[in-house]
Amino acid sequence: MNKFWFFIVMIFAFSTNAQEKQIDYIIISGNIANANEKVFTLKGLEKKQIKKLILDEEGNFTDTLKTIKQEFVLFEGINNAYIQLSPGDNIKLTADANDYLNTLKFTGKGADLNNYLVGAENLYKEENLNYKEKYSKSEAEFTTFKKKWKQKRIDFLNTSIALSEEFNETEKRNIYYCYARDFINYENKHTQYVEDKEFKISENFLDEFENLNWENEQDYRDTHFYPHLILDRIKNNFIKENLYDEFNYISFLKYINKNIKNRYIRDQVLYKNSKFNITYTDNLEGFYKVFSEGIYDEELKAKITETYITLSSLTKGQPSPKFVNYENYNGSENSLDDFLGKYVYIDVWATWCPPCIEEISHLKELVEINKGKNIEFISISVDRPAGYDKWRSMVKDEEMNWVQLFADKDWNSDFIKDYSIKGVPRYILLDPNGNIINSNAPRPSSKKITNIFNELNF
Repeated sequence: MNKFWFFIVMIFAFSTNAQEKQIDYIIISGNIANANEKVFTLKGLEKKQIKKLILDEEGNFTDTLKTIKQEFVLFEGINNAYIQLSPGDNIKLTADANDYLNTLKFTGKGADLNNYLVGAENLYKEENLNYKEKYSKSEAEFTTFKKKWKQKRIDFLNTSIALSEEFNETEKRNIYYCYARDFINYENKHTQYVEDKEFKISENFLDEFENLNWENEQDYRDTHFYPHLILDRIKNNFIKENLYDEFNYISFLKYINKNIKNRYIRDQVLYKNSKFNITYTDNLEGFYKVFSEGIYDEELKAKITETYITLSSLTKGQPSPKFVNYENYNGSENSLDDFLGKYVYIDVWATWCPPCIEEISHLKELVEINKGKNIEFISISVDRPAGYDKWRSMVKDEEMNWVQLFADKDWNSDFIKDYSIKGVPRYILLDPNGNIINSNAPRPSSKKITNIFNELNF
């Protein structure tokens, strides 16, 4: 081969290699007006990536991210939005933190999809502005309401531009699963909100979903609402069969193992329930045994095993993990050691947590009943820094007149991680030596906590 042809071949090879080399990163930039913090967070839901995006003084930022195509949650203070990013995207966002979702807009490559996702999220939130009113409707009113909102979401999808045919088809199924989920939940929610324990849905109320595929692995992977639909259905069926008890987490795991045949879906449902419920069960060994017998995915099993090992060290009589110099509502600072010599009942909570707020009145009663006794009541907020003012307002408005502390690093605080706290509310009971009596103590509303206090006779 003469030099000329050799040179031509090399140019062609170089050009082909350059074309085949795919971009494996995302460029994301933009501006957040009135930002609550100088850092906001991009958290991947599939690969669990966490990227801290740093704002300058004017609220501008730019960064790159290496990732697979996946869904992310974009956290700005207490605000959040679901978006989807793919390698090769070069996307710019603008938003005003004072009205985050309504002002969040995207331009650039990848913008059309994310503008749709944010718009769809706004529609969902608008539909659910009054959750109680929604589920208090009669069957006929509820059906009319849901059909109207399903059509609104389909119309919005149909008028959104530059979305792929594949995405459109998947999203139509997603909208349908959102619609079905509310019907599946109607009986329990209606019973709760109208306070009628005898209420039962009519015989044909769910006929529309009679042929729905409850073992659709592809839609479990591809859509947002199908996993929620599957979980809600299995929980509701469990309740209907009178198996549910607030502490009967092991029976629920057995029910999942028995009633979900698809291995991938079963693994996902087992894991999603176990990562929280294992921190609440009063039979750790039994819970872990049933979970281990049902799970096939070794990666998911390893995550629960890590939590199990941590919780195994938090048994009765063991020294409690410590917190140090947490800000007190009264302006001082407190560490756990400040309360040695007294029994300590710790409430870990957050202002955005409805079950936490429901327990406040019961906790007030406990505090009042045990006034003057050798026990200290401590509430520790895991609100993020952006929720600090809301925390102070709620403590004042709810007259929470016992020790009120603000965790130093919200969910990343050492005390929270050492107790493997995955959800709130969470209650912990310690003896006067700072040792654990119960790392997962009953809630203030439970009669069990009163019985425990009476037995301790402090």
